Amino acid sequence: AEKLKRAKQKQTKGKPRTVVLDLDNKSTLASLQNAGLKVKQGSSVRVSVASNPTTGYTWIHDAELANSTYTVEQEYVQDPAPPMYTGVGGTAYFTITAPEDGPIRTSTFRIEEKRSWENYSI
Repeated sequence: AEKLKRAKQKQTKGKPRTVVLDLDNKSTLASLQNAGLKVKQGSSVRVSVASNPTTGYTWIHDAELANSTYTVEQEYVQDPAPPMYTGVGGTAYFTITAPEDGPIRTSTFRIEEKRSWENYSI
């Protein structure tokens, strides 16, 4: 909770910044689920989650919930591995950016880890 509080403070002082939140951290995730997070107009929040797409599971952003309130860029970074090493996991990053102007609106950001051929998430 304290980490989330510091992230919010950094974001509100001066220039817009990108705040990074680790969703694999249980206390960070619980704080977000309970209190949410306000993203200042023109600012970004970058969330990270462990990922290993070699298993068939990938993180999918629910764009319908965004309701055109924010934009999301997704990036995957593989962990370091020896040459020709397979099955290596990494980190999925989602950068959520609030628009610079327009009305201030509330929305939901949701990601699910799932395989594209299945109708349920884990």
